[in-house]
Amino acid sequence: ASTRSMPSDHCWGSRAGLRRRPTLNSTPAIGRTQHVVGVCVNRIGKVQTFRPFYILGEVRQPGEFPYVTGMMVISAIAKAGGYDYRAWEGEVLLVRTINGQQKEYRAVERTPILPGDIIKVLQRRI
Repeated sequence: ASTRSMPSDHCWGSRAGLRRRPTLNSTPAIGRTQHVVGVCVNRIGKVQTFRPFYILGEVRQPGEFPYVTGMMVISAIAKAGGYDYRAWEGEVLLVRTINGQQKEYRAVERTPILPGDIIKVLQRRI
């Protein structure tokens, strides 16, 4: 394998400058070799990592999960294996730290989440 430098247009941009991509999971990385992606990441800079989010309560696998840009409550529930049979589906409690204080909100499945959020899936009422 060659280790020579590649022109900047291989890094999803023009020779005038690179376009920044939020994650390596973006479509432009599909079909490119690991070497090409690695060179592009090295040229763009460090890959940004986020704090995890947490999901508790009535899901199949509660715990800590890596945050991905653009996540919503429903994608967080999916990462935790989905609702369990006791879950109150469609609405959750979202705990978010704002200015050093934890605040609790009611949220629906389409609510965006942020790194560090805690999602509590409640038990349905019988």
